[in-house]
Amino acid sequence: MKSRPMGSADDLDDDWWMDPGPEAQSPSEKSKKKKTKAAIADAAEDGADEIEASTASKKRKHDKAEEDDSADLVASVGKSKKPKKSKKSGDSPAEEKADVSSQSASKTIVSTDPIMTRAEVAEEVKTQLSSCDRFAVDEDDLAFPEEQALLAARLSDGEELTFSQYLNTAVSGWSKSLGKLKGTKHGRPVLLVITSSAVRAVDLIRAAGEFSSGCQVAKLFAKHFKLEQHKEFLTKTTVHIGVGTPNRILRLVESGHLSLKRLKYVVIDWTLKDAKQRQIYQIPEVVQDLVNLTLTSIVPRVQDGKTKIGLF
Repeated sequence: MKSRPMGSADDLDDDWWMDPGPEAQSPSEKSKKKKTKAAIADAAEDGADEIEASTASKKRKHDKAEEDDSADLVASVGKSKKPKKSKKSGDSPAEEKADVSSQSASKTIVSTDPIMTRAEVAEEVKTQLSSCDRFAVDEDDLAFPEEQALLAARLSDGEELTFSQYLNTAVSGWSKSLGKLKGTKHGRPVLLVITSSAVRAVDLIRAAGEFSSGCQVAKLFAKHFKLEQHKEFLTKTTVHIGVGTPNRILRLVESGHLSLKRLKYVVIDWTLKDAKQRQIYQIPEVVQDLVNLTLTSIVPRVQDGKTKIGLF
């Protein structure tokens, strides 16, 4: 569309400033004016409708986003979802660093390592967590009776042990434990799975398969979720299984929003090695929170016979 050249005031007739008035206008000009005014009124009305519709659409999207944030905290087991873009939660840069190094690790949730005996599980927790260079932890503080260690069924030599198989055999009293639960105690998991990164946590949730069918599985890691979101979620939601990273679990336990009062089983993702061939107790960004969580909140329950601990 060609733009019209703008004339100067000198280009106008002497009477340019005078309004000829409605009497001087021809019938055709009056008709054109009426049509123009009607068109302007219609356009304005259409514009108002569009603004109202746009506002309503934005409100619906905002409401849906809030619902999705809450729903995302509960895992949809067996349903694949498109990965979400990472949001900066600002809560735990340490978890984000550990997450990056684990992304290149295999997502196939199997273990080819020999299955540990109960005595080996107890010894491994005690020696590895107490020997971390950063801490002066007495081995006795991490010691517990071997009867409190979870034992998975042994497979034939070289056979891979899937995470689902591990849970089904090691946590043999799972159905009975769920059956004994009474009332809706919010934020009190029965099983806690601790791993080194958010990516791995999501993989473990998917790999649990039928074991977690019918259960509320909470994602307890900082990636995508702010600490306040988790606090609000746990205040309102009954949780059977929690899967997450040491930092976020520890912070929720310390704040009182994640209660361990009915915790029966703890599984630590022990044998996985990240891209740098480090296990969970060898990752500097993770191990401090792991030791603190184990020492202050988990081992005391294991020592009292209230909780059993296993290493996958």
